[in-house]
Amino acid sequence: MKHVIEGGTDSGSMLLFDPAALPDDYDKHSKVDPTEILETATLNGDAYWIDTGGDGGYLLHAFVNEPVDSKLAKFLLDEQHVEKFRVPSGNLYFSGMEYGFRYNNSFLKKYPHMGGSFELEPGLYRLSLYRTEYPEKLMETELRNRVSAAAFRLHQSMGWFILLAVIGFSLAITSFFKSTFMPILLPVGVILFAIPFVVSRIPLYKETDRIWVEIQWNYPSIVATLKYYDG
Repeated sequence: MKHVIEGGTDSGSMLLFDPAALPDDYDKHSKVDPTEILETATLNGDAYWIDTGGDGGYLLHAFVNEPVDSKLAKFLLDEQHVEKFRVPSGNLYFSGMEYGFRYNNSFLKKYPHMGGSFELEPGLYRLSLYRTEYPEKLMETELRNRVSAAAFRLHQSMGWFILLAVIGFSLAITSFFKSTFMPILLPVGVILFAIPFVVSRIPLYKETDRIWVEIQWNYPSIVATLKYYDG
């Protein structure tokens, strides 16, 4: 079975873990210096500490007792393997390292977009982890092939619309300090600021963005395979 989990980090590290596999004092020591405790947990197969090399959001595709999708297989790099990875409770989490927990999950509950979990049979698993690397413009090309030319151009132009909004905001603020120009700058600034909000509500844009999110969901940044260990 395939599971798709989204998480994020502000510390450049993600964590794959079953809370029940972590030490009882994990919540206490991880807030002081998590390095040593996570290195030990990774070495013992109690968790896996993933150095992402940067902050931000990460998407995990986890394949339990089945092979990786053939569409993804050619994009996998840097395999890391754990022969016996412990999942004693059957609840496996993928989250930013700073959101890992043994008992106290209040931080993750406060920021639920920074991690998630899925259920699998409790026990030991052979774990393989990969990072992915995709050809430049792969997802943009797929979007272009699935929508009309007008829809693609509109969606790709959102960055410019946001830039106009920033300029509009600056003009509106400036108008308050230079009252002589307020009759001109303020309405122009408001119009420019409103452009991305108006565009985002156009049905053509909304449908194209839905397809774009769907495409992105199919291309994870991290892939894991977990095969039940039966000795």
